[in-house]
Amino acid sequence: MDPVDLLAELVRRPSVTPDDGGTLDVVGSLLTEAGYAVERMDAGGTRNLYATKGAAAICLAGHVDTVPVGGSWTRDPHGATVENGLLYGRGACDMKGGVAALVAAALDAPEGVAVLLTSDEEGPAHHGTVEVLRRLHEEERLPRAAVVCEPTSETVFGDAFKIGRRGSLSGRIVVRGTAGHVAYPDRADNPVHRLAPALADLVATRWDDGDDYFPPTGMQVHLLESGSETSNVVPGTARVGLNFRYGPASSVAGLTERTEETFRRHGATIATEWRGSCEPGRTAHGAVARGGFPGRRPRPPRLDARRDVGRAVFRRVRRPRRRVRDGADRDARSGRSGPDGRRPSSRRSPQAAGPNDRLGVFRIERSAETVAEEVEREDRQREQQTGPHELDRVGG
Repeated sequence: MDPVDLLAELVRRPSVTPDDGGTLDVVGSLLTEAGYAVERMDAGGTRNLYATKGAAAICLAGHVDTVPVGGSWTRDPHGATVENGLLYGRGACDMKGGVAALVAAALDAPEGVAVLLTSDEEGPAHHGTVEVLRRLHEEERLPRAAVVCEPTSETVFGDAFKIGRRGSLSGRIVVRGTAGHVAYPDRADNPVHRLAPALADLVATRWDDGDDYFPPTGMQVHLLESGSETSNVVPGTARVGLNFRYGPASSVAGLTERTEETFRRHGATIATEWRGSCEPGRTAHGAVARGGFPGRRPRPPRLDARRDVGRAVFRRVRRPRRRVRDGADRDARSGRSGPDGRRPSSRRSPQAAGPNDRLGVFRIERSAETVAEEVEREDRQREQQTGPHELDRVGG
């Protein structure tokens, strides 16, 4: 299965959270034909798929839902248009591109692989992966490890190792005033005028300084409205929506208290609603990220299923094509064999791109063994220079 063709099919199916838009039916059919036992674990309006081929040693996981289209598009957000090696569409990067790659890898993989997909990641995320894992735990069927194919690389494929995630806290603050006519402001209390200076203070606030693993807490406004579009009416309420991404240096209680106090300091009467979708967390040193061996970098997996899936993933997804005259491109054009004895392919496959994101080109670059050797070599060099390696970035 060409992952680019599958990606185009998924993008053409709108799937705003928690709707899957029929994407799980498409994936389920492909996996069934490849010999997987496909189960649907839908719950609470969320559609979930879990597929296995034999006893699951490793799980390839992702989500098929997207945020609403929004913004101004120059192309059909669900047209899967390919231009100049780029595929445009809502969810092309986050994360239908990753889903296409993991499914293509799973179709090539031997027994010992599972696939977990949900339609509830961009929303509350209460009935998606959490629900599937709960059931698998009760049935004593949890896989031993997982690869989550989110677009978390920063420049090229595989350049970032995520060791945890930030917490996410969303708030809706309603500022109450007194509606009236703009010609008689003394008879009204405009809530927007109280909201604006409070919001300016919040935007300028430095919430914390982060730590060795987490960046400083950040706040972003995603909603701002007064509920009135009539030009001669003073609104009775104004509403703002906020989201915090925070690490252990801040807490839910601290963030909510400081936010509400800022509004009260500006004389605002408020009603608030807070919702946290996850707490910040970091992988315990040596527990998972290092394969159970404290102080050591992850070693190449020993299970055949993991090894073969690794090969499949590296066959399917590679770093974005660079325009520099690298040896691989020269070899492809000239027909010469590469350093590993193989003849590189000159076939150009599309990338996946959204308005502000892109997924790497799908074509062969390096084998899993080559990557493992590079990790081992870099690990030895780093430990000689600075001692045991510390992973230094988190996702979320």
